Amino acid sequence: MVGELIAGRYELEKLVGSGGMSNVFRAHDRLLERTVALKILHEQYTRDDDYVERFRREARAAGRLRHPNIVNVTDFGITG
Repeated sequence: MVGELIAGRYELEKLVGSGGMSNVFRAHDRLLERTVALKILHEQYTRDDDYVERFRREARAAGRLRHPNIVNVTDFGITG
């Protein structure tokens, strides 16, 4: 996946973490010219509406948090 372009915008640079539901990559946002963290749901869960909704709720909840030690959620999308 490293080197892959996601949503025509995010170029995956390095896998930085992996969990039960997803992987987190350091990526380059070509649109805004900045480094971002990109969390990608494991493929086996993308066809399960319950997992997709759980992932969406997590993004919404994290997007409401504001703290210097918590990353800001700036985008959410489904591709592929």
